[in-house]
Amino acid sequence: TEPSTNVDWTDLLNQTLREAREEVERDVPQLEDAEARAEAWGRLGMLYHAQSLHDEAEEAYREALRHAPAVPWHYLLGVVLGERGEIGPAIEQYENAIALAVDGHGLSSYRMGLAHLVGGDHVAAAEALDAARAAMPESAAVIAAQADAAMAAREWLTARILLERALTIEPNAGRVAYKLGQVHRRLGNLDKAR
Repeated sequence: TEPSTNVDWTDLLNQTLREAREEVERDVPQLEDAEARAEAWGRLGMLYHAQSLHDEAEEAYREALRHAPAVPWHYLLGVVLGERGEIGPAIEQYENAIALAVDGHGLSSYRMGLAHLVGGDHVAAAEALDAARAAMPESAAVIAAQADAAMAAREWLTARILLERALTIEPNAGRVAYKLGQVHRRLGNLDKAR
């Protein structure tokens, strides 16, 4: 029979996570390859992270990094820390991911830029977002974040150009359109602000 209540699903999920952890704890010591051990712990972290179990995800990502430092585990640890509001430690993990990547890591640069925006450092945000844009030139999310950094710096013309570009890529992005209206008001273009 199929589970019929939320409690049944919760129990099933908890059992699945418990079994996954037991499997990792049982099998990982047998693995000779450090990267394989890291992969097992990192995948467990991703399971926890998908369920917003941040403490458990952090522990698993740190265990993965203990076995073999790698871009994905630094990046995902940074995401977990950022989601908990730990901006400085999150930025440090993004920096670690970028340093390990051969040509930088666009997603880490993007997340680092967002973290700097939250922290109020629009200059550092702009630098990180420029690196993200170099890696992902057609990402509307990156371009919109660059516009946020420009708005924080009160660079309204730059913000307008960036927001217009983001809307060209993602025409249904309502938040971008709203921000563009705000920028037009700042520039005195009241007819375009609507």
